[in-house]
Formats: sequence, structure tokens, C-alpha cells
Amino acid sequence: MTHDYKPEHSPVTPAMLSGIAALAIAAFLWFIRPELSVAPLAAFIIACLVAPYCPSRGFFLKIVSRARTREPVVALTFDDGPDPLTTRPLLNLLDNYGIKAAFFVTGERADRHGDLIEAILAGGHEIGNHSYHHEI
Repeated sequence: MTHDYKPEHSPVTPAMLSGIAALAIAAFLWFIRPELSVAPLAAFIIACLVAPYCPSRGFFLKIVSRARTREPVVALTFDDGPDPLTTRPLLNLLDNYGIKAAFFVTGERADRHGDLIEAILAGGHEIGNHSYHHEI
């Protein structure tokens, strides 16, 4: 299956630009009034804390939730893995049908099952962060 959608991969995110700007402003203020240099850094921290509640803004990374394609497509996502009992059979099934998917893994499981992370990537699938640990 082919489609026209090509994700934009930009190494520069709004979070990075904001962080650099906050540091530059803080450094500038340090020489004028050091006590004011905390304000831009605090504003950046607040922005980082609020950003996860506004994912469509793409503060950390651009969020892709829709794409125009020539063919009808469906995005498959799998959460809370990798799981040593189910991930390999799932990868084999996806491979048999030539299907790519996104695996949203927890950091804790990724640490324990690095071989599965490598298998997911080797299969051409995407990996997303689903927190380090949460109750399943």
C-alpha cells in the first residue's frame, strides 16, 4: 500500500525554541537584575507543565492525527507493551500482511524487553512514549 503522506521531521520544536529563548533572556537579565532572570525560566517550566494538556499545539513534537492519502488507510496502534507473550506473535502477524503499526510502549517495559524494541524497529514500525510506568 502506498500513500502520499510524508511526515515532517523537524529537529527544532517549539519547546526547544522556547527553552533557548528563556535561557537567553535569563542570561541577559542576570546582568541587569539577577532576581528577574528566574521569570523566563519559570515561564518555560510552566509551559512545559501545561503543554501535555494541549497536545494539538505540538509544543514538544508535531502531532499527526490525520493525513490525506490516495487510498483509504487506518492507523493501528498498540499500547502498554512490549509484552514478551504477545509482541512477537503480533509482529509476525503484521509482517505476514505487510502492515505497519505504531507501538506506544512504557519505559519500564522497554527497559526490560529491549530485544522487543529492536524487533519493533526492525519491522519498520513506529515507537511512541506511553509514559515510564502506569497501571495496566
